[in-house]
Amino acid sequence: MRYRPLTLAVPILALALLAGAPAETWAQGRTRAQRGGGEWEARKLARHNHEVQQLLKRVGEARDLLLAEDHEAGLPVTAVLMQRLAPSIVKEDSTAFDLMGHLYTLHALALVGTGSDEEGLWHWGMARSLSDSVAGTPLEAYGEAGRRLAELSEGSENRCRSPAELAGKGDPDDEVPQGEEAGEGGGGDDTEPRPAESPVQPPVKVHAPAPSYTQAARWAGIEGMIILQGAIEESGRVGRVCVLRADAAVFAHVGAQALKRWRFKPATQDGEPTRTYYNITQNFTLH
Repeated sequence: MRYRPLTLAVPILALALLAGAPAETWAQGRTRAQRGGGEWEARKLARHNHEVQQLLKRVGEARDLLLAEDHEAGLPVTAVLMQRLAPSIVKEDSTAFDLMGHLYTLHALALVGTGSDEEGLWHWGMARSLSDSVAGTPLEAYGEAGRRLAELSEGSENRCRSPAELAGKGDPDDEVPQGEEAGEGGGGDDTEPRPAESPVQPPVKVHAPAPSYTQAARWAGIEGMIILQGAIEESGRVGRVCVLRADAAVFAHVGAQALKRWRFKPATQDGEPTRTYYNITQNFTLH
């Protein structure tokens, strides 16, 4: 899904997905239900498919409201899309991740436009983690909210931590900590050696609700795995969430929404709370 700088329409790949792919996917689920003798289940699927088609039409409505900078009207629409459409995106290909990233982007803009900067930045981070193509979104086209979101994201972490970094083996983007200066000279022989850092005591989970297996995913018969990375803040709350692996966009969505609600006893170093990173793996199986 690529955004063209001078075009504000829903991206072509998203339109293709909105137009027909969901019906094809849920038709597979309908076949499974009918094979199990569930005519009532098939009727439920038909109603569900109709509701999804109606929700897909509201993506354009949300975009238009946000382009007009009517954030108060746009936020309820994007909230409905996140609550009801996102859990139903069950295609297992890149277009599903692009559409999911598009929904997160719209919701981020609506949140920032109504003064919820922290929540908006979290959703924008998830959008970029779900789909590389959302980085091309012309945020400036969305007025003050878009400019504010771009400003907030400039000072935020925009990548996941590698296994080596998590193991404490170095960060390629490390800078000299504030209050210290790099030694002069090529060899660095005239600098004082830094004292070894104390080990970090890992965070401890205190509240960890499991991700839900959405009804649409069950109907479609999809299974898979997700690996997510959460930044555990000094408060014990989960900040930025990265998608390291996801076999389906819907699993990334429900997993991130669950991880966001997790609470920890924070990691500590020298007895003081410190920010750290935590990876989780979740399998979604029907049996």
